[in-house]
Amino acid sequence: MKARVLLASLLLAPHATAAQTDALLGDAFEYAVYLGEEEVGREQVRLAPDGWSAEGRYDFLGVRKGSYRASLRHGEAGLLEYEFTSDESGEARSLSGVFAEGKWSVSSDEREKSVPVAGPDVFTYDDLLWVSLADLGRLLVARESRSELVAGAQVTALSGVGGLGFPVEFVDSARSTQVVGGKDLVLGFFRVKLAGKVEVTLVTTPEGVPIRIEVPAQLVRVQATGFESVHGPVTEPTSPVDAGPWRAQLSQPTHAFTVERAVEIPMRDGVKLVADVLRPTGEGKFPIVLARTPYNRLSEGALHGGWYAKRGYAFVAQDVRGRFASGGEWFPFVHESRDGSDTLDWIAQHGWSDGKVGMIGGSYVGLVQWLAAKSGNPHLVCIVPQVSPPDPHENFPYEGGAFMLAAGWWARVLEALDTGASWSAGLDFEQAYATLPLGDLDQALQLKEQEFDGQPQEGPRFSAARA
Repeated sequence: MKARVLLASLLLAPHATAAQTDALLGDAFEYAVYLGEEEVGREQVRLAPDGWSAEGRYDFLGVRKGSYRASLRHGEAGLLEYEFTSDESGEARSLSGVFAEGKWSVSSDEREKSVPVAGPDVFTYDDLLWVSLADLGRLLVARESRSELVAGAQVTALSGVGGLGFPVEFVDSARSTQVVGGKDLVLGFFRVKLAGKVEVTLVTTPEGVPIRIEVPAQLVRVQATGFESVHGPVTEPTSPVDAGPWRAQLSQPTHAFTVERAVEIPMRDGVKLVADVLRPTGEGKFPIVLARTPYNRLSEGALHGGWYAKRGYAFVAQDVRGRFASGGEWFPFVHESRDGSDTLDWIAQHGWSDGKVGMIGGSYVGLVQWLAAKSGNPHLVCIVPQVSPPDPHENFPYEGGAFMLAAGWWARVLEALDTGASWSAGLDFEQAYATLPLGDLDQALQLKEQEFDGQPQEGPRFSAARA
């Protein structure tokens, strides 16, 4: 699936303030970008009375990475001019754009496009160009100052690459007095939805420039460096599960942590499975959280590992056999009991381990926990399987002995993860599921040759081969 970097500019309403320096952040500052607890990018920003410029880099788990430069200038009569260059995964791209007389005109290597702009309040949303949200923040502050910011109000975001617009809906706002630079400062919280789907929270200076940006659904956080004490919205727990004096006994995020990448773990048959280990910095023995996944250990480590490591746990994220960096043949269910037990033994022998391991995760990452528990390994003291199939013959991929067609969809998704392609593009699933004999379902789903055999040693012989 090819991702794109959208670098563009801002159209401010006639009554809004043009881009300018910020009283708190000044005319130059830096954003650090985090996925979970791991830093995945940096962006250097310069603000000027007539616009801004930025340059940055990003590496989201090695799947999406690159660098970019962008600049924006405000001219007479609402004229906007911008330029950018980017290099994503080795592919260079350039764009230039002009907004004038109610039209947004974009010229790129691939095409030229001009679209009319509707509504008085329009800005361009730039994917991974975080300074663009300063333009949105200023626009929201201007509306709020005129008492025009109500729930459901919309502005239009423009895509430079796509040459189209989509709605940004205001949800709510609040004020938070926080200590910044030794002084009490009233900051703004603005919650919006992009295209009616993705919720984003901006914590802004009084002028509207974000100090912190949160995208909760994607576990993305962007923080202006030097302002790490600034926090996002804090919700007091009220449910019986989340509230109560027992919360004071929970581990607190007080540890720095280190990351060991691509650690090879030998299995009993000589195959080496690859894992990342995130653990508290310094000496000591720590309890372990293990996640074994066919969906890429990098995402498990980035999204969850740092959270546990900061709270005094070592987190091991492992690619299961035959997936991504791990060796061997990918054969769902078949090796997970033995491989899980061998991984537990490997963890227990290290000096940073206290020998007690818990496992967590959902779907297949939950199912491998049951199979590891089946081995009887004494180091496994806790499992937390979530939305997990309970048995390969009951629920998934077989239900009472009947093969579930959804397992074919799952194989398609796994192969798409390997190739970066779309799992749904170019395929009529209804027609594919009508295929007979069922042994040809893999070809109908445009997969590499698969095996469907209900009598393997530990589970159904259903292989979603690596691309």
